Amino acid sequence: MKIKPLTGTGTTTILTTFNEAFSDYVVPLKLTEEQLGSKFRRENINLELSVGAYDRDQLAGFILHGLETRQNGTAAYNAATGVIPSHRGQRLTRRLYEAILPALRAKGMKAISLEVITTNIPALKTYKETGFQISRRLLCYKGKLELGETRGSGNVHILEHIDWDLLKLFGDWEPTWQHAVPAIGRMGAQMITIGYITAGQVVGYACYDPVAHRVSQVAVKPDCRRQGIATALFAYLSSRYGADMSVINVDAAAVETQAFIHKTGLREFIQQFEMVLQLD
Repeated sequence: MKIKPLTGTGTTTILTTFNEAFSDYVVPLKLTEEQLGSKFRRENINLELSVGAYDRDQLAGFILHGLETRQNGTAAYNAATGVIPSHRGQRLTRRLYEAILPALRAKGMKAISLEVITTNIPALKTYKETGFQISRRLLCYKGKLELGETRGSGNVHILEHIDWDLLKLFGDWEPTWQHAVPAIGRMGAQMITIGYITAGQVVGYACYDPVAHRVSQVAVKPDCRRQGIATALFAYLSSRYGADMSVINVDAAAVETQAFIHKTGLREFIQQFEMVLQLD
């Protein structure tokens, strides 16, 4: 078994191994080449600091890492870890990290974060053995919107110019890597940001990926809550893109966000842990 960076490994090879590795996952996953490309772009995946395990010419396992510069330094994100069924039981994930951690440290990474489904006990055990610690619990929702009668949808508009310094003040919790502002920016025109505008001011917003039918962020200015603004935002999205929707990785401590999502008809389907490995 040879372990080396994924530099030079083709997208088709990575996609084939990715889909085989996740075919029997807790939540089975199969991506198209377009969807994998979107994931690479959104999560800023860097193949030089991603790593694969090769059995002769076959990619048997991998870790995909995204990179990002933040206020407290450069961080990495484990965007996916996968091992094909025929090669499990060989501690490949642990071996992959042992191989790539020196390179991550050499590049000045301060920390690595990831999400793992709470019932995925083998993965949890491996990450803990590698040094990751649980930082918070995350809730994931999906379903068909059931909003009932709504008002104020005429106040909702697509935001052409986004003042993130303002919108960041509306939220009560920090989105995970793939739903944070830098990731939304990398999605370009694929990500739609809408705002609820009253008296010329944005008082609520939502970021939505119509390809994935997923809301990345939704928040309302604190003194404007409980006025149907978030419901109007969701009604706008439903009327244009359909009622099927998901909201992934809601902080379990965000009780107001959870209460709103439950009222929309979406239901929790999995929970995840966010885990962090400090490198400095």
